[in-house]
Amino acid sequence: MRNRANRERKAAALLAAVLAGSACAGCVQQPETRGIGYCLPRPRDLTRIHRVVVLELDYGGKYPRLPQKMTEALAGAMRERMIFQVDLDRSGDPELGELARRATSNRTLKDLSALREAVQCDAVLIGSIRRYEPYPRMQMALNLQLLDLRRGRLVWGLDHSWDTADRATERRIKEFFRTKMRKDYGPLDWRLAVLSPRAFEKFVASEAAGTLRRPDSPAETRKTIDADAVLGGLRKTLTN
Repeated sequence: MRNRANRERKAAALLAAVLAGSACAGCVQQPETRGIGYCLPRPRDLTRIHRVVVLELDYGGKYPRLPQKMTEALAGAMRERMIFQVDLDRSGDPELGELARRATSNRTLKDLSALREAVQCDAVLIGSIRRYEPYPRMQMALNLQLLDLRRGRLVWGLDHSWDTADRATERRIKEFFRTKMRKDYGPLDWRLAVLSPRAFEKFVASEAAGTLRRPDSPAETRKTIDADAVLGGLRKTLTN
């Protein structure tokens, strides 16, 4: 009986090691942009997209140059992710913007087909700047949607507000300057993003694009293990 108990304890220890190894293999690194409000239901869908066209963001505020600058910053940050080809639509065609909005909201085959023919791409990024305030502190709110025109479904969406008065945002700004800017901005350093609209736009674009995460590699795919079944099998093997 004692030998059998010892064998069962060893089996249990072996199972614990197997489960621990499987758990580690399935763990994925948390995204750098923790706390950002975004939706990425099927990360593998990103790898099925080869070319994305970014349309100029909608904006009805008092800073007329903001949409162009923010759209360019966002497209540049998306390119840095190196997931798919990213191109900017520079036509300025209002009919294209209306077609994109209609396709995004209705997602009918007719609208999607028309939009795909117009932009000649796999997916389109459409969005809006919902709020922007440079003073008395930097604030911005974005709503973005990446739509797969072939399958007619939302691949990625983001709806988030940034406010430099928020402590968590301030910490992320510091990290952004430390890892991404790589320039000497003198005594201002990361505080430049709190004072400079251009620097703040780059920070926001980087955070938004940072939520575009590649799917886990096959080696990192989490496996579900029925612990009771495995332990039962080990017990049966060891006691035979």
